[in-house]
Amino acid sequence: MMGRIRTPGSRPGLSGGSSCGLESKTNEWNCGERADYTKVIELNAKDAAAYRYRGVAHEMTGQREKAIEDYRKSLALAPESKFTQAQLKRLGVGP
Repeated sequence: MMGRIRTPGSRPGLSGGSSCGLESKTNEWNCGERADYTKVIELNAKDAAAYRYRGVAHEMTGQREKAIEDYRKSLALAPESKFTQAQLKRLGVGP
């Protein structure tokens, strides 16, 4: 792995927080935390932060539509989230 970055507001208790790494062999992003956030969502479908951070992981791996879907779910649960509002606006879509 070449580098690691942390997504905003990483959540303790998940595997190493929320970080993604750039794979040196493939030069592609790897965000294994999506599985962690999916598990959190399975346990609590009203966890806005889990949708938000899974959206970040989707976006970092080029899965724009999945990211938008998760950002919208997050915003529906926590409409006051400036971060999620900004992510959707940056992607050129509305809630």
